[in-house]
Amino acid sequence: MENRYTEKHFREILEPCGLDRYFIIDERGVWPKVERDLIMLIETELLRWRPARSLKKNDVLLDIADTPMLPFPFNARELAAFLLAGPCALVADSYGEWSDGPDQDSLNQIAPDSMARTALSQAFAAYREAKAATTTEPGDQPNTDAMVLHLLKLAPEENIAIATIDGPAKPRREIRMTCKDFAMPYLVTTFKSSQFASAKDFYQALKNKVGTDGSPFDLATGPNRGSLFVRDLGKVFALKTLENAMPEIRNRARLG
Repeated sequence: MENRYTEKHFREILEPCGLDRYFIIDERGVWPKVERDLIMLIETELLRWRPARSLKKNDVLLDIADTPMLPFPFNARELAAFLLAGPCALVADSYGEWSDGPDQDSLNQIAPDSMARTALSQAFAAYREAKAATTTEPGDQPNTDAMVLHLLKLAPEENIAIATIDGPAKPRREIRMTCKDFAMPYLVTTFKSSQFASAKDFYQALKNKVGTDGSPFDLATGPNRGSLFVRDLGKVFALKTLENAMPEIRNRARLG
C-alpha cells in the first residue's frame, strides 16, 4: 500500500514557497485561486491549469471545473502530476531541479519528522520515472499530457479523486489507458477507409500513415524499430496488440 498524504502535508509543502496567492485549499483538495479573465485569457488559463485537462485530452470523461488540481488525500504520483505545469510548477521550482531534487536545503524548510518530506521525495522520483517512460531520446523535452496520463493511469483503485460528467466525485475510480484504448477512434476510422486482407496489412497501412493528420503514432526506434509507437503514451503498439484488437475494431466499424 503506497503512502497517502493529507491537507496538512500539502500545507507544509506550500508554506515555504510563498505561493498561497495562487491556490484555494478546502476539504476536497487544491483549487485555482486566479479568476478567469477574458482580456488576459491565455495568462489566467495557465494559472488555472490542472492535471484534469491532460486527462480530458485523452478522452477521460470528467468535469474539469469540479476536479481539483490536487485531491485530498493524495499520493506521490498525484503530487507529481500537480507539480508539472502552471503555478504548481513554481512549487516544484522551490524545491530544486527535477533531475536531482528535492534538494536538502529546501527540504529543511519542512519539519524533519513530517511526511511532507517523503511526499516531495517520492513525487520527484515519480516525475523522473514518468519522463523516462514518455520520452524516446535523451534530451527530449517532457510532454506534460503524456506524463500526466502515465502518472495517473498507474494509480491503484483507492486513487484519483475526480468528478466525472455522470455525477459527483468518485474517489475510488481507477484510470487506466492502454494503447488500444487511446488509438481506437483512429483505428476504426482508418479501418473503415479501406479494405485490408489481414491485420499485418492493416498494421503496415498504419505505419504508412505516420506523420499524417490524426495519426497518434510514430515509428519506434532502438530495440523496437519497425513497430508503431503511441507518442502521447510513450508505449509501443505492437502487431500482436493490433491482432488482438481486430474483432473489436471490425465490430465498431460495422456499427459505426
